[in-house]
Amino acid sequence: MNKWFRTNGPDGIRLTIDLSFGPQTDQVVRRFQEANSLQVDGVLGRRTWAALLGQSQTRTKPAEHRVGVVNDCFHARSEPKLMILACADAGFRSFRLEWGEWSARHAIGRGVFRFNDCDPACVVGTLHRRVGRIVLREPQFCKSLDRRVFMSGRVIFDRPFKGDRGNPIGPGCPSK
Repeated sequence: MNKWFRTNGPDGIRLTIDLSFGPQTDQVVRRFQEANSLQVDGVLGRRTWAALLGQSQTRTKPAEHRVGVVNDCFHARSEPKLMILACADAGFRSFRLEWGEWSARHAIGRGVFRFNDCDPACVVGTLHRRVGRIVLREPQFCKSLDRRVFMSGRVIFDRPFKGDRGNPIGPGCPSK
C-alpha cells in the first residue's frame, strides 16, 4: 500500500507503518479502490488485496490455510464472515469480516464489531458498534474439533469506546 501511495497519493501525506488503521490509511485505501474500480468502502478485503498484489480475485488455498477459528462457540471455520467472541450471551460478536491475511501462524482481518457495555448489567446493557480489525494468533491442535485453531487474538477498534481501543479475545477450543 505504501508503494502505491508514494506514486499515486496526495503530496504532503506520508504513511508510517504503525499497524494502526487510521484516517490517513483509510483515505489511501479508498483512493486505491477508486483507482482500481473496486467498491469504495475503505476495507482491505479480499478484492482490494488481490488488486494491490496484482493477483486474480480467485485464489487457491495452500494446505497452511487449514487453520481454523472457533466462529460460533462450537465449530471451526477458516476465514469466517461472522464470529461470536463471547459465547455466554453472544454479547461480543463480529460480522462482515474480510480477511486480508490467513496463514498457519496468524490471521488478520477487518469487520464490524458489536458489543454489550453491560451497564448496569449485561442483561440490560446497550449494544454498541465499532469498525476495526481482528488479529488471531497462537494456532494449536484442538482435540474436540480434530484440527488446528487460533487460540487467542485481539480486536482493535478504529474509534475508541470509552477510551478503549479494543479487546483481547480467546476464541480457543470448545469442550463438547
